Amino acid sequence: MERHTPPTLLPKPSKQRETWRSPFTDAQYAHFEQLKEQAKPVNDMAVARELYHSWLWRDPRDRNQWLKGVLQSMAKKHGHAYCETIRSYMTKLKGEDHEIYSTRPADGNTTD
Repeated sequence: MERHTPPTLLPKPSKQRETWRSPFTDAQYAHFEQLKEQAKPVNDMAVARELYHSWLWRDPRDRNQWLKGVLQSMAKKHGHAYCETIRSYMTKLKGEDHEIYSTRPADGNTTD
């Protein structure tokens, strides 16, 4: 007894499928890479600013330990060079805050 398989509902493709082609040109890809490189310092500064403000709001007794743990977890994911960049941006932010608050009058009045 022969078994008969029912015909499939979808026809098999007779043509070989075309290979996928990118909708962008090489010049556009080069431009995207250029934009990515320009945005990198801005993104790194934003991450540093977020970490710095989170650090400020922490209890002073455990903030350095917290920051050390955060930077270690970032180093595992992004590498030590990235963490050093973020740390240097945080130092820059701390210096800017110090300049702002050291030039503020003692009474807190900022208008002259």
